[in-house]
Amino acid sequence: MSSIPGLPTPGSDVQILITRVNSSRLCVLVELWGNFSQGKKAEYQYLAQDIQSPGEIFHEFEGNAGDQCLFQMDNIWYRCRIVSRHGSNYSVFLIDKAWMRSATRSMLAWGKKEHFLLPPEVEFCVLANVVPLSHGNSWSHTAMEFLKTLPGKSVKAYVQEILVPQRTFLLHIPCISKLMYEMGFAKKLSAEMFKDFVLQSLRSPSEAVVSTETQEMPVRNEPEGPGEQMHKQPFMYPELPTGTVVTVIVTEVTNPQRVFCQLRIFSQELKKLSEQLTQHYEGRLATCNIGPDMLGFPCAARGSDGSWYRCVLQQVFPTNKVVEVLNVDYGMKHLVTVDNVRPLAAEFFRMPVVTYICSLHGITDKGVGWKAAQIDYLRSLLLGKTVIAKFEYQSLCEGVHYVTLYGHDNTNLNNLFSSKESGLLECEKSTGDYTIRSTSCRRQHPVRQESQGNISTCAQGVKRPEGKQIKENLTIENLPLNSSHVAVVQHVSNPSEFWIQTQTYANELDKLMDSISDFYRESVNENVVENPTVGLYCAAKAKNCHFYRATVSEVGDMQIKVFFVDYGNTEVIDRSSIRALPDKFKKLPHLALKCKLAGVRPKHERWSHSATDFFTKEVIDKALNVHVTAKGDGWYVVQLTDSAAHGERDVSKLMCMSAFAEKDEAQKQSKTKMSMQPAVIPAAQNLSATPSEGLRSTGSGISFQTQNSSNESRTAAFMAHMFPIGSALEVNVSCIESPNDFWCQLVQNAGHLKWLMQDIQTYYASSQFHPFVETACVARHPDNGMWYRAHVINRQTPHADVLFVDYGETKTVSLYDLRRICPAFLNLKGQAFRCSLYNPADPTSTMNDWDEEALAQFEDFVNTAASNHVILKCTIYAVMCNEQKVLFNIVDLETPFESVRTRMVALAKSVPPKKASESHSHFDGSYCYSTHNIKTGTEEMVTVTCVNGVNQFFCQLERNADVVEDLTMKLSTLCHQLKNAKPPTKCGTVCFAKYTDGQWYRGGIKAIKATQPSVLVHFVDYGDTLEVDKSDLLPVPREASDIMSVPVQAVECSLSDFPASVPREVNSWFESNATEHKFRALVVAKDPCGKLLVELYNGKTQLNSTIKKEFQIEMQRQEQVVYRDPKLTSTSFDNDSQKKGDLPSEPEIKALPKPADLPSKSLTSGMEADVLVSHCNSPLSFYVQFVREEEDLFSIVEKLNGDQSTRKTIDIKDVHPGDLVQAEFPEDSSWYRAVVREIHGNTMALVEFVDFGNTAMISLSKMCRLSEPLLKFPTYSTHCMLSEAAALGKEVVLDPEVVSTFKKDIGNGDKELTCRFIRQSGSVWEVSLEDSGMKVVCKVPTRGPTAFSEIISEKLEQVKEKPDHSATSSQMLPNKSTLCHLKPDFVEGQQLEAYVTAISGAQTFWCQFANSEELDKLTLIVSEVGNAAQHKPVDATSLSHGSPCIALYADDELWYRAQVISKNGDVLSILFVDYGDRAQVNVRDVREMPPELIETPPQVFLCELEGFDASHGSWDDGAVDALSDLIADKLLQLTVLRVTRGESHIKCVVQVVLDDYDTQMIVNPDSVFETLSDPEQCGDDDRTDYGKTSSHMESEGGPDKQNDATFAAGFASDDPVITMTTEKMMLLQKRTLREMLPCKRRFYVPPHISPAS
Repeated sequence: MSSIPGLPTPGSDVQILITRVNSSRLCVLVELWGNFSQGKKAEYQYLAQDIQSPGEIFHEFEGNAGDQCLFQMDNIWYRCRIVSRHGSNYSVFLIDKAWMRSATRSMLAWGKKEHFLLPPEVEFCVLANVVPLSHGNSWSHTAMEFLKTLPGKSVKAYVQEILVPQRTFLLHIPCISKLMYEMGFAKKLSAEMFKDFVLQSLRSPSEAVVSTETQEMPVRNEPEGPGEQMHKQPFMYPELPTGTVVTVIVTEVTNPQRVFCQLRIFSQELKKLSEQLTQHYEGRLATCNIGPDMLGFPCAARGSDGSWYRCVLQQVFPTNKVVEVLNVDYGMKHLVTVDNVRPLAAEFFRMPVVTYICSLHGITDKGVGWKAAQIDYLRSLLLGKTVIAKFEYQSLCEGVHYVTLYGHDNTNLNNLFSSKESGLLECEKSTGDYTIRSTSCRRQHPVRQESQGNISTCAQGVKRPEGKQIKENLTIENLPLNSSHVAVVQHVSNPSEFWIQTQTYANELDKLMDSISDFYRESVNENVVENPTVGLYCAAKAKNCHFYRATVSEVGDMQIKVFFVDYGNTEVIDRSSIRALPDKFKKLPHLALKCKLAGVRPKHERWSHSATDFFTKEVIDKALNVHVTAKGDGWYVVQLTDSAAHGERDVSKLMCMSAFAEKDEAQKQSKTKMSMQPAVIPAAQNLSATPSEGLRSTGSGISFQTQNSSNESRTAAFMAHMFPIGSALEVNVSCIESPNDFWCQLVQNAGHLKWLMQDIQTYYASSQFHPFVETACVARHPDNGMWYRAHVINRQTPHADVLFVDYGETKTVSLYDLRRICPAFLNLKGQAFRCSLYNPADPTSTMNDWDEEALAQFEDFVNTAASNHVILKCTIYAVMCNEQKVLFNIVDLETPFESVRTRMVALAKSVPPKKASESHSHFDGSYCYSTHNIKTGTEEMVTVTCVNGVNQFFCQLERNADVVEDLTMKLSTLCHQLKNAKPPTKCGTVCFAKYTDGQWYRGGIKAIKATQPSVLVHFVDYGDTLEVDKSDLLPVPREASDIMSVPVQAVECSLSDFPASVPREVNSWFESNATEHKFRALVVAKDPCGKLLVELYNGKTQLNSTIKKEFQIEMQRQEQVVYRDPKLTSTSFDNDSQKKGDLPSEPEIKALPKPADLPSKSLTSGMEADVLVSHCNSPLSFYVQFVREEEDLFSIVEKLNGDQSTRKTIDIKDVHPGDLVQAEFPEDSSWYRAVVREIHGNTMALVEFVDFGNTAMISLSKMCRLSEPLLKFPTYSTHCMLSEAAALGKEVVLDPEVVSTFKKDIGNGDKELTCRFIRQSGSVWEVSLEDSGMKVVCKVPTRGPTAFSEIISEKLEQVKEKPDHSATSSQMLPNKSTLCHLKPDFVEGQQLEAYVTAISGAQTFWCQFANSEELDKLTLIVSEVGNAAQHKPVDATSLSHGSPCIALYADDELWYRAQVISKNGDVLSILFVDYGDRAQVNVRDVREMPPELIETPPQVFLCELEGFDASHGSWDDGAVDALSDLIADKLLQLTVLRVTRGESHIKCVVQVVLDDYDTQMIVNPDSVFETLSDPEQCGDDDRTDYGKTSSHMESEGGPDKQNDATFAAGFASDDPVITMTTEKMMLLQKRTLREMLPCKRRFYVPPHISPAS
């Protein structure tokens, strides 16, 4: 490689100014651009001025790839080179900035020839010999933060190589690469190997050197021809027992925790093995398929010495030309080309691997990493040496053997390294210690002028003092909360980080500054600090040559960074500018106070430069009023006001008004928050009642989060279900991998998931792909084309592995089938939770050896239950993590007839026991909890270990005594080895703690007080909590997995039939008489949190009764809470209550209250109030709560969730729609007042929470009788509709975009609105809403008339283009047959125009909206789909009741949307959902319906005439015909009076007004006909018909007298205008109104046309 004229030559030392670094994590090379020509700065400045007068602007078709020209950006011209052109659009590369930009013809101009004589101002460089340390071939977040600090730095570099064809400089920059190695995110390659790797990378078009961002690329390399396949087969490792002493050769040293030791006795055998490998593979031509999914696969690889070795694939670099392998026999890693890799032949597995990965016992880095010098010393001590190794023990979770190595004369090499290199470091590092700071400067007061450039002697890096940094205790001015002050802003980083100086010490500061100035002026060269350390409190000379009080923040060889404690700014100064600060200058506290502006946040993730500049302009050099709204450790949240301002004085409001910030509602310290759902008002929880609390799923890279812990973080995340141990749930199994790994869904949430799925299909139907980085997303399923909520597990362009969080299935999908998730779709928790079957043979493992027969049995059990519509009961026995840190619920599944665990117990017992080395248990920082298989109604022998009261005490099971004893022995042994370990200091962590008896036990830190030597520890196996000295704590090592996998032994209990509150002396007596005593415990019940309600017996004496008699405690038996088994009776009950054979009388069961029993709320038209919207369906239906009633509502919720003993269960037969109850909301397991709306079967009911307005499908077991005191409060939610919404029409208002925008405008239950009540229609109030004076309106998007048709057509085209996927897709995911048509929404009082399409009899008929535009479009599209050639008839077995489809209508041979009603072989009974009529069709005339067509609601809706009472009889055929003649083909005016919702349809009870040019009539039960005009105005012919007698009618074949009676009711014989006989009525029903009544008439239909005889 030669040099480039005018630029540095290979081997030269240069000074380079780094201008830009590639910010892509996936770019393996550290690509940077730098300026070598800093001495030519004046020439480039002159050139920049000269090109501002460009030549001609480009004309059409001018400019080709490679041409040099000028590019205009922000009115400044730059030199550039055209990279590509597409018509009038260009991509250009700015040669002096190294930027890629897009340009149009008007932005480009020709330059002069002399403009391009100077070489580029910046050159493309690569940091030499540095690649990522991570296995994912990408830089870590810490690495990227470090690299972002490099631009603007001038550093010394060594030109290692110049690649002339690519114009690329390989630069060795010691000050950067050394830091990257020490920080642990980079590794070093040899110069030769690195050059080969760079050449391979640069040849790949996917890593163009001029690209501004390296795109994610596929890493799988598919050879041109068939290649050999690797297979994952484990190597054999001989087991080394603990304490083994053997001679080894140290073949590789990475760090003290990764030393490779080869058994010397096999060294010659390994050399022979390498020779055999070389003979086998050398010279053979073959290709090998290698992909990232093969990491960890064994292979054979050719080393740099030409020999072949056994290896394991470690990394596949994006170019797929180079891979990294680990030589398993020598421990060394190599980069080799794929041509030098082969699958390892079977014969080479026979020799076991005898090189072990070891960690030096007793050596630790204390979490700060190892320095390069320390590792170099260790390598000189060990590498290639033959030593004696004592294998202390094996850590399975770490995959290493802990060893002690001995050299010559039995020298302990571990101790030698520790003493020489200070292995136990005394200082701790953070990322900030290594960060190279920015050089940016801000305009400051001369005292505060800041230069944040890095230390100029960068080659030496940042020096750290040897030993601890000693920081002085510095006093800082303290501002009380809610106090106000006058202050000046001294320094601004951004509105969330600035420093103020109050006027409190203004005079003292002036005097201090004068004294400091005089002191150091007189002693210019005195008091110089020779060796400044970080944290030193000193005097520092700023750029303006004045001294100020400061603290040292960073130390370099020549320069130091200091923070001026009275002004808040930072400067880099010379070491010689530091002076010792006398004590007399330290008395005044630090006056620069760090602050954050209250009530605002950046409009984007970070503050923009313009926002910071605006804020700085508004606050600098002004006396401002500062009000402290919150404070933390060293910082304040403040409100700033400028009393001298002419306009807005509040700086926060001013920034929002100027569009530089937005309101931060999260900062508001409101006393309470009203909720959109009851879920946000939980009951007070007992923290110790949920042992699994705090566990999170981390499997497969997934993190289900329950809360966002930071206001700044906005990454979308799904909430996960977390259940207490012992929970019994009704579930469906949604996905099965094995009995070890399957997913379940809660039955009670099936309705929520169904509606969510329909909303998702609608929302994403026509969505477009946009790149994004969130892991929570929506993905299109590759098998059925539908959209599901998903979590990205692994992303490798152009595909991603996703987990469908509601079903548990994992699939690989195209990145283009991923969409950003709408925040509204995150509200529902991920519906699938991961489970592993409880195995009695190994209850502490999530990885049991179930065989194929076990899997078949398990699947058969689940499928049989599903086919018989039997709901499975899921009992959670424990929560555990496996080796990969995947969270599992250990469960058993049961039907009413059997348990799957019972069925498979024989298979579990047949599994051979595991060896100790095969244990799969894994310690993940938490304990394993278990129900210990305790069942309600059983008896257990227990020992009470801890008593907090009769309602909470802890027991150990007698049958687990051996487990407790074994656990104690293991703990004692392990803790003796850990006696010198540093104790844990973080609250919430697990630990080992010494009890008052001097023994060690398992515990968890509950609280830490920094000022005290003790911490509060909860002993998990005994239940007690007490203070323990910090010196009596030990950390839990990772190798303690066998100890941590033992389930917690303390079982939480409560005495049954005791009230929630008892006198203190009761608890004291129970504690003194029960602690450490053995009892027989009868398990009466379990509460929802898993606590056992028990009766304790000492011999034949029942302790419960003894306490009650002793302290005269009374409690009614029927008030007992949850799950009591009625068959359980105590043998020691007092029988005095049943004397002389008297039987207790059954108490009279009161009817449940109704909503009408609640007090009414006083609302009047014109009333205004501040409200919160608690639940919203649409602008036509939402619920509001009054802000002033907030406290009352919270009071009710607290009472409902307080004393559980007052809850009274309800018998199923006593519950009816309309009953008022208290119900448990499934999302938060809290209780609220509710009204029963519908009952589904014998187990489920739909309830509406009357104080919030939302609904939920819940189990009847989750309902209780509402107590009398709670009936004294009115409902706290009011049903409303937006005033203007009804006028817009349902189709417009219920558009998903309109509804979504409306919900956003009214807030998520936390936005206060002004509500004006206009009028009441039925139970719904018509209202108007205002938000801060702005009226809330329905924002209707502008759409063209053909938009709908175009969108649907486009969707159908996409459907047609999809390939015909195999029918083997997962049966666990919902298919198109499990979704239903969206139902139209109606509200009471709504008025509609419609036509009748079908009369179904029994007073009901189907109506179609008068506006048929949407129906016409649907008809055309459905016909197109039905007639499409590729649409084949559906399989009849896939159809069931409710399945949507497309069916052929026999009368007109056209296709229509339909829904299956029933099935008889190949004949289906269907309902045409857009017309309301039914038909029998053959399955061959049925087609599958695309999901896109399901999104449009049916075009008909079911109606019933108001006023007809079915209990008095039914209609006969004549009445139906009469109604048909009255309303057929007529435009009807419908008023919705009531709406009833069933499982399959919505029915509207309506008043009908028929209005056309002939007739106007109201059909209701008051009367049949009433003349509106004088019959004399009718023609003679008309009067002739009315004048006929009964005999005339009979002679014309009129109906008989039985039919006459049918319509006799309701006709007034004394009508002043006409007398109507039954005969005339019968004629009337046979003739059209147009024939009979040419004049306008008004008619009524009688209420009871034909009572049943």
